[in-house]
Amino acid sequence: MVEENAKSIKSVLSLLARQEYIVSNMPYLVGIEGDAIRLLFKRLLFSYSDRYSLDVRATDDYREVTIRLNGEKSSIVITFSAKGGRLTYSASYKGPRRLLVKGLVNKMAKKLLEKAVRDAESMALDETSASSVDYSRSLSSLAWVTRFLQKSMLVHQGVISVPLGGLVHQVEAIISGKDLLKKYSVIYVSGTSNSGSFRLLFENGRLAGVYANIDGREYYGNERVLGSIAGVINIRIYGSLTGLQEAARQ
Repeated sequence: MVEENAKSIKSVLSLLARQEYIVSNMPYLVGIEGDAIRLLFKRLLFSYSDRYSLDVRATDDYREVTIRLNGEKSSIVITFSAKGGRLTYSASYKGPRRLLVKGLVNKMAKKLLEKAVRDAESMALDETSASSVDYSRSLSSLAWVTRFLQKSMLVHQGVISVPLGGLVHQVEAIISGKDLLKKYSVIYVSGTSNSGSFRLLFENGRLAGVYANIDGREYYGNERVLGSIAGVINIRIYGSLTGLQEAARQ
């Protein structure tokens, strides 16, 4: 049993639903014979081998994946399921040498699940490193912000009244109402009030940086602290058609 969040559970089960992934990572695989695979189960001096056809099926919502291995003399069924935020597996075996093979089939299911979890985590880290650069520290530098603004245009300025905890919602409402995400690849938002100041960066709809100064204390990348900035706020929004790296380049 493995605990995961909903997104990673779907990623893991999506991998396990791919027949080529199963073949590439199948424990005890000793050969591929046409459309079939040959498995060899071995423990000490005892062994059992069979030739299996492989059938992999998933439910439409990827909450369950079933692998069926139909052999010449035996059959194996492995099921991976998402239950209450956890990934579980079950395995059954019918055929000769049951005392030998049954335990190894359970290990096979466990190894497949653990490999898929590792691969899904690796894929998620690759996506994060490729697309989720955090510009929060950059926002604290006036020199960096100035370079960015020189290649941007002011698209909105005004005064808003914000209740405690409502800043992010109001900023998103302004951006959405003016359809700015479709017009500009990068959006910079700054605001000042008696309770503090903040700077935000959005790139392609993603929050790419958060900087706040509240009562003289600086915060980086912490979206939650924005909830403590309330009252009358002077706000400015800038848009840029170029990406962040290009827009802020010296």
